[in-house]
Amino acid sequence: MPRIMTVFVLVMGLLANLAFSLPAVGAPEDYETVFAQANNAFRDKDFRQAAKLYEDLVTSGIISADLYYNLGTTFAHLAQTGEAVLYLEKAKKLNPRDPDILANLQLVAPPGSQNEPFILWLPFYHVRDMLSFDEWLWLFSVVFFAIALVGGWILWRDKQRGSKSVWIAGVCVLVCVAAFTGWSYYATHIQRYVVLLRDDEPIYSGPANTFSRLMTAKEGQKFPALKYAERDWKSVVLPTGQVGFVRSEAAEEI
Repeated sequence: MPRIMTVFVLVMGLLANLAFSLPAVGAPEDYETVFAQANNAFRDKDFRQAAKLYEDLVTSGIISADLYYNLGTTFAHLAQTGEAVLYLEKAKKLNPRDPDILANLQLVAPPGSQNEPFILWLPFYHVRDMLSFDEWLWLFSVVFFAIALVGGWILWRDKQRGSKSVWIAGVCVLVCVAAFTGWSYYATHIQRYVVLLRDDEPIYSGPANTFSRLMTAKEGQKFPALKYAERDWKSVVLPTGQVGFVRSEAAEEI
């Protein structure tokens, strides 16, 4: 029975790893060519042409931290703060520890637009952002298989001293890695934000301009987004904790 359980754990782990590792989007054949043309336009300070070429790649379905970073930086040169923050935030989701992305985002984003977590949670956020979601997933897979192999060997030789302590330590490590992997997945795939693309955009208490104005947002400000069915309005959470509504044409979700 112990041998059967070991084989079962290994097979299930392998299937889970393969399922999570499938590529989501494939690059078109001319991706490298168009990307190089956009980079050349950027170096020549033809920022409008560079932005057009980068946006064409984004529209084609490319998901790339480098592409988002280049497009966000290009929009910054065009003084389009909202779009710059939007794509730099998208790049940060894919590569949360890239110093260039973080530096440019800090320069471009308006003051007070980045919600800082409670100080006691900062170390946990720091650990989470040390790796991207894909890297956390690979780390989880490695730890899982390592524990499965060690556990299988212990079950094979069930009289080995210290087997219980090894199991407990291994499970604790796996649970910690799984928790950060799940948190990273939530932050990058589930949690949504809205970035304002226009300056002095009013945020109302309801989905119409007849409602009271709660605040006037700056271009590039970021707010947590709530699910809302109406297409013309987006629902956001303000720094005060209030729920507000902003016109969809003036904002875009990350």
